[in-house]
Amino acid sequence: MDINLILVAILAILAVLDLTVGVSNDAVNFLNSAQGSKAASMKTILWVASAGIIVGTTMSSGMMEVARKGVFDPGFFTFTAIMWIFLAVMFTDVLLLDIFNSYGLPTSTTVSLVFGLLGAGTTVGLAVAYSRGMTFENLPEIIDFSSTSNIVFSIFSSVFIAFGGGLLVQYISRLAFTFHLEKTLAKVGGVFSGLVGTFIVYFLLVKGAEGTSFVSEEQIHWIENHSMQINTVVFLLLSVISQLLIAMKVNPLRFIVLLGTFSLAMAFAGNDLVNFIGVGIGGYLAYTNLVASGANPDTYLMGELAEKVQSPTVILLAAGVVMIITLWYSAKARKVSETEINLSRQEEGIENFTSNVLSRGLVGATLAVSKSFSGFGSDRVRSLIEGRFEKPEQVDLNEDKAFDLVRASVNLLVSSVLIAYATSLKLPLSTTYVTFMVAMGSSLSDRAWGRDSAVYRISGVLTVIGGWIVTAGIAFLAASLIGLFLYFTGSTGAIALALMTGVIMVKSHTSFLRTRKEEAELENLFTMDSVQSNAYTESLKLVSSSLVESRKVLALGMRALVGQNKDILGRLTKDAEKHTLDHSKLELRMTKAIRKMNPDRADIGYYSLVLFDLMGDLHQSTESFISAIRYHVNNHHPLPSRVFIDRMLFLNKRVDGYFHLVLECIESEALMVAPEVLKEKRALVANLNDLLREQIASLQREEMGSRLGHLQIKILFEIRDAVAVSYRLVDNLKKFRELK
Repeated sequence: MDINLILVAILAILAVLDLTVGVSNDAVNFLNSAQGSKAASMKTILWVASAGIIVGTTMSSGMMEVARKGVFDPGFFTFTAIMWIFLAVMFTDVLLLDIFNSYGLPTSTTVSLVFGLLGAGTTVGLAVAYSRGMTFENLPEIIDFSSTSNIVFSIFSSVFIAFGGGLLVQYISRLAFTFHLEKTLAKVGGVFSGLVGTFIVYFLLVKGAEGTSFVSEEQIHWIENHSMQINTVVFLLLSVISQLLIAMKVNPLRFIVLLGTFSLAMAFAGNDLVNFIGVGIGGYLAYTNLVASGANPDTYLMGELAEKVQSPTVILLAAGVVMIITLWYSAKARKVSETEINLSRQEEGIENFTSNVLSRGLVGATLAVSKSFSGFGSDRVRSLIEGRFEKPEQVDLNEDKAFDLVRASVNLLVSSVLIAYATSLKLPLSTTYVTFMVAMGSSLSDRAWGRDSAVYRISGVLTVIGGWIVTAGIAFLAASLIGLFLYFTGSTGAIALALMTGVIMVKSHTSFLRTRKEEAELENLFTMDSVQSNAYTESLKLVSSSLVESRKVLALGMRALVGQNKDILGRLTKDAEKHTLDHSKLELRMTKAIRKMNPDRADIGYYSLVLFDLMGDLHQSTESFISAIRYHVNNHHPLPSRVFIDRMLFLNKRVDGYFHLVLECIESEALMVAPEVLKEKRALVANLNDLLREQIASLQREEMGSRLGHLQIKILFEIRDAVAVSYRLVDNLKKFRELK
């Protein structure tokens, strides 16, 4: 079989994979506003987005969009060399985007592609130039760094413009609407809906007409020259329709948000699609040209790829179908959407990011500046503004919206305006960067980042932005190295990389599904309804799970210490940290649910919190236990004496038996064996206290060093605490059960 055809087949498979991982990451661009505001059911939102994708694919034309803008000159490379560049870019893009998807971080697929092409084009180009007797000075003839730098500058400068635009427009919109839409919608809702809808329709015209095969240049120029008249007519028409809907008690913003979702999905499919499959199509066309010429692939130059070639409609439609299937069924797409929606959520919720020094510093500086400016302006003006931002006291507990339709409309409005304006000026930008930063700016303006959540939200935003910078660096470096690897190893290296990529993708998918399943189980625990109706059962399951995990850590920890097994200690540490983190998230969710439950069920809330506090103590003891052992082993400190180890291994069996007894007690319907647990607990605590006194005496006699003494005493203290807390868990579960 022709090896070049095999390489093209690998490129095609990678293009499909790139399409799925790319859609999974970019879906947040057009789904987050409708999804976060609950403008419609999720199925309706997906149908609207799917329609936009289909329309966008039929309007998509052009091939190798980024390459044609001047990243490198295809005419410099032979067929063989350019296949190494294309394969390097696709391997990098697929793996890099999949990593971001797994962590739920939105990034720019355009940036990853641009820097991938730049990296692979640079190293392979230098290798080719060297083989032809050229030097490093000839690199500017291969890579157009000026054009590439302009692309990158335009993309990253849009970040600041998008954030400022979202912040300003949302502030003005909230002053007009307040949070009481039922009072203000009838006054300004028609005009606002008409305005937002007009910009979205204009966005559809500008982005939809760009690059289509059935809209001529004259028609595009006509739209641009008559934009004022078109916008005026659309504005008047939509304003009247919106006002009529308001009179009929229908919120027109729902339809405006869905229209915006359709337009962004269409723009995504019509313009970003070629970023995913353009490289694959480029490889296919390069192969067909090679076969038609009958030339040697090592000498046949690829100048034809610099020409504008329309992508086959069948391939575009097939790509659209793959995008839609991914949109409906990709769990990673949901993960990325959740990240952006949670960062812009109006109400407090479970924060996915921890605070850091930078986020705390920014919040502290902002509070200081805000306090210094608090005296400016009249009290009447400040009171008026505060009144416009006053939130309703009663919240609809059955509608879990991240934000309202006003903010969703603003997100779509500002994103559409910026993207349409950049398109009219022929400026490249990242739709991901624009939509994300608009959402962050509008949420900040809407005071969604309160004192309870600001440090975590800002930390999340900084993490995402840091990921964007990392995207560029990793894409460039990885594609550079892979390109060189392929250049020197040839088809053998390409096949090996393809197999390795397949294994990595399968493992990534399996691991992600397992993690999502665990997250879903946690999400279903301690909702507002379950705290009132099923709190005891859920607490029982969690207590049992905590005891099983603690029992495992205590049993394996001592064995790992004896065997100096760093792998087991690392795994136990990771598991303990995960359980502690999950416990904190659940406790916050449960506290939020208890805050909204009926006051006459305070006893349920009390015991739920008591059990959670005790489980936290248990997790803390086991985590400290394994952390102390791991630190001791990692630093190669001396092992405990054989006498101490033998006594601890014997004690370990007793502790394991005690936890078994505790678990049996919990599993029994009436919790009737609690006295036996108490008896064994007292015996164990007494034994541990005796061992502690012996260790202190031995330490004072200088029979062991301070490091070893600290470890042995720490182990005994943490085991003693775990034993004591486990009994208190059983005792409080029994009291909780009596409430049923």
